[in-house]
Amino acid sequence: MMSLLGRTYVVSGGLSGIGLATTVGLLKAGAHVCIADIAPNLPKELLEHPQQAKLSYHGPCDIRVREKCQSFFNTVTKERGRINGLVNCAGISPSEGTMASDQIFDEVFSLNVRGTWNLGTEAIRHMSEQTFNNSKSGRGTIVNVGSIASLVGLQSLPVYCMSKHAILGLTRAWAKDWARQGIRVNAVAPGVTNTPLYKKTIGAAESRSMAEDLVAGIPMGRVAEPEEVAETIIYLLSDESSYISGQILPVNGGSV
Repeated sequence: MMSLLGRTYVVSGGLSGIGLATTVGLLKAGAHVCIADIAPNLPKELLEHPQQAKLSYHGPCDIRVREKCQSFFNTVTKERGRINGLVNCAGISPSEGTMASDQIFDEVFSLNVRGTWNLGTEAIRHMSEQTFNNSKSGRGTIVNVGSIASLVGLQSLPVYCMSKHAILGLTRAWAKDWARQGIRVNAVAPGVTNTPLYKKTIGAAESRSMAEDLVAGIPMGRVAEPEEVAETIIYLLSDESSYISGQILPVNGGSV
């Protein structure tokens, strides 16, 4: 386990799924975690966590609203000082079909793209003002959570795929814009992952066969656990990945 003792990280969507696994992993590595999430309460895994004192959650934060993100980061920097990294994990994947409505388009893009943009822009604003001595740690690092849909097209999910392709483009653009200022930006592209959203999807009878087909197409023959994706995210946050920026790292069980 990499040591991130004394460092502070922001995780959006940090109360469920991959975000929750990332929060738990960061706490285990000794970091302080500040969560931006829409959920009103902490889950049991965090309420009972032995490092719960290193967790900051000040109630729901709607990252789709720029002013909310500004207020959130102002609170975090006042409380913690330096921000070492951001994990942009919050996102949605609604049922679309081949002809998604304008409402679905707006919902997906407002969270998956605008939310990522809002938090990332505020994080960069604060990181760029932090001291930088050309060490491996730099001024900070950002990990955006994309999807296998950042790399390929998925049937009946055109809007979701478009939003996740946008994350890939944003990651590469930010990485080039801010490399000389000591800010690294990368992304992970998880395949099918055993999150609450996945469990809800396969719980519907009409989705079961689709889920079986998805698993059958994974060379390793199983879906990922959230912790496996989280460990990859934490690696990209750490100094062990100090010369990696502008990359998207697939975590997909061998799918190529």
